[in-house]
Amino acid sequence: MDLTPLLSDDQRMIADSARRFAGRHGGPARLRKIRDFKQGYDSDALRAAADTGWVALLAPESAGGAALGPAPCA
Repeated sequence: MDLTPLLSDDQRMIADSARRFAGRHGGPARLRKIRDFKQGYDSDALRAAADTGWVALLAPESAGGAALGPAPCA
């Protein structure tokens, strides 16, 4: 089921960015490997995600974030 038509323009841009990021950083196979790390994340991938601005997506604007919040379930 394609939920893309239900997304806002901002949500579509974030989804597109996430697909490109995953493709550049090893895709699902790498994510499975990261899942199995003892610390539960790859610091290089986290740093790269922070560089894209994703860390600030859920943070309130008063803290320098985008205040986008989670998407509502359809």
